Amino acid sequence: MMESLPIFFRMADRQVLLVGDGEPARAKLRLLLKTPAKIKWVLSDPELADAARADFAGTPSLVISVIGAGRITAGDLEGMSLIYGAYGEAGPDQHLAALARRAGIPINIVDRPDLCDFTTPAIVDRSPLLVAISTGGAAPVFGRRLRAMIERLLPQGIGHLVGRAGAFRGRLAEILPSQGARRRFWDRLFDSTNPQHLVGLDEPAFTRHLEDLAHEAMSEQKRGHVQLVGAGPGDPELLTLKAQRALQQADVILYDHLVSPAVLDFARRDAEFIAVGKRRGDHGKGQPHIHDLMVRHARAGRHVVRLKSGDPLIFGRAGEEIAALRALDIEVELVPGITALSGSAATAQIPLTHRDHASAITLVTGQVRAVHPLIGGRWLARIAH
Repeated sequence: MMESLPIFFRMADRQVLLVGDGEPARAKLRLLLKTPAKIKWVLSDPELADAARADFAGTPSLVISVIGAGRITAGDLEGMSLIYGAYGEAGPDQHLAALARRAGIPINIVDRPDLCDFTTPAIVDRSPLLVAISTGGAAPVFGRRLRAMIERLLPQGIGHLVGRAGAFRGRLAEILPSQGARRRFWDRLFDSTNPQHLVGLDEPAFTRHLEDLAHEAMSEQKRGHVQLVGAGPGDPELLTLKAQRALQQADVILYDHLVSPAVLDFARRDAEFIAVGKRRGDHGKGQPHIHDLMVRHARAGRHVVRLKSGDPLIFGRAGEEIAALRALDIEVELVPGITALSGSAATAQIPLTHRDHASAITLVTGQVRAVHPLIGGRWLARIAH
């Protein structure tokens, strides 16, 4: 369960109170000065306040004042949207936190998670692109190291690219009125184009490139498609990268009951989720109804993911679903998954093929539509791997 809700708080026309004399307060100030907020910095030492005024002279968004530690009153909090406390002393920190709570103003006390309403994450700043990493105050060093890893992955120009893409949103809405079509346009843009290439385009070339992709998307938006995706044996870490991407791009997800909730968490939150799985003694909606759902949503121009546990091609009725879709000329794609056979063998550390013991594998279902002459106990007994 998430103990904190990750949100981004708009700082324009906001006032922030910062309290504290030392380096922790200055670190918070450096972060706040990157925003359009108006900042009131309260120090307890007059000499340190004078030094701060000299250091930050010519900063119009900053007002510096002096109030003794623990002597701040409710009146000093009026008009504030956020409060940062960095006294580093238990008594003054607790006093400030109590005042903030009575006033209903969110507060963060440095190194005192028990007094915090919110924490400040480690931030990767490629404005307007921002990536925030939080450990809820439990392991901030780990958060900073993860930030360093992400910093290396994101080129410096990516923020400029995001800004240019945002400026195209109005033109895109003219070309693609459908929200679903616009989402697929953005997926295609970043899936099919190297971001570094986009960063290097001048403004006219960038706009032409986006308009060409938008018109391609407009010609295709009436044609939906279906992906039969293997969810693996349950562990979300065994989901393939292609399966993750399919879940993040799907409009509709038809999933089996055996698919773990942790796997479904990879999907877009605004996707439509439809449970179509079967349980022992409960055949659910039935296979014809599943076919109908896939066809109906695909014909409506939607990206449909049929999510199956394990691998859809191993006792997953993928053959029937492929045939039903092909018969109606609906595009279908297979995304294989790790079957329970491989997963269980890996867990038990038993090789399925070992050159000293086994040269083949036989997969046999316990449930068949009709008795087949080759499937039976005597036939299985004659197999020697």
